Amino acid sequence: MTFPTLGVLGLVLLAGSAQAADVCEPLREQIEVQIAATGATGFAVIVVDVDAEVAGKVVGTCAKGSRKLVYVRAGGVA
Repeated sequence: MTFPTLGVLGLVLLAGSAQAADVCEPLREQIEVQIAATGATGFAVIVVDVDAEVAGKVVGTCAKGSRKLVYVRAGGVA
């Protein structure tokens, strides 16, 4: 592959909603680590669309505000 081909391929990989999830994943992991460090167990931090109705506490946003990170206790996600 040539350099221009790799550049185009890279741009294609960054497009779409999959890119939003990839951007959010490191932040989600960091928040889970911080919560677990307090001794909390039986929880998850999930990434959902900003308009999604989810039982839990919003603990952050990502993907330029189009997604939110929600703290849920075990059994809080259907």
